[in-house]
Amino acid sequence: MSGYAAPKLDTVRVGFIGLGGRGPSHLNAISKIEGTEIKALCDLRLESVNKAKKVGGHGSMDFIMDWRLIDCLRNGLPLAQDVYDAATWSSVFPLSEWSVNNRSNSVDVPDFTRGAWKKNQPHDIDLKQGGATKVKI
Repeated sequence: MSGYAAPKLDTVRVGFIGLGGRGPSHLNAISKIEGTEIKALCDLRLESVNKAKKVGGHGSMDFIMDWRLIDCLRNGLPLAQDVYDAATWSSVFPLSEWSVNNRSNSVDVPDFTRGAWKKNQPHDIDLKQGGATKVKI
């Protein structure tokens, strides 16, 4: 999936499923990015939806990654992250928990790509393409 580029989108429509944890941060970030529409909010607890609408989140890296995702989609560029990145990020908490429960021993992060990451093309970190998506202030 790495290197995939969808056709350019004028508007990126987003829905959120689950607004606990980091959900409010992503909701806050996406709401500040030009060319986005938040179409749906869903959580088992209505109070989580209402809190997320009011509070927002902490911003920082969540905002940067959300902005880059939207910028790639709006400019028809390959995405800077893929399902393997998501799987890796999702493994950090359980691996950390295992480490703490085992006297803080180190633990290897699984290679979900089975080595295929070594063939990925470098990403355009200089933003020579894209980078034009504005932030609402």
